[in-house]
Amino acid sequence: MRKTFLYEARVSRKTAANANGWLETCRTLYNVALDQRRSAYRQHRITVTCFDQCNELPDLKTEFPEFKAVGSQVLQDVLERLDKAYKAFFRRVKQKGHKHA
Repeated sequence: MRKTFLYEARVSRKTAANANGWLETCRTLYNVALDQRRSAYRQHRITVTCFDQCNELPDLKTEFPEFKAVGSQVLQDVLERLDKAYKAFFRRVKQKGHKHA
């Protein structure tokens, strides 16, 4: 039997605003990184990896200061989550193709 515990965090308005700002920054990074992968493949048939995108984070932070507010490990986790979703998508597409063959 599994038990689940639900905790309610009581945070100040400032902390909640900071957390929402981080979440928005992470969402923006996810969408920008996804767009980078899609456009690189469409235009040049180049695959952009998670490693490539993680290496671009320092440049991104200097160019866009809002990314400095979020920890580097958090930003790397966002890119790893994108990579995992990307790979899972193509794995499912490949499996679907084999079922109909």
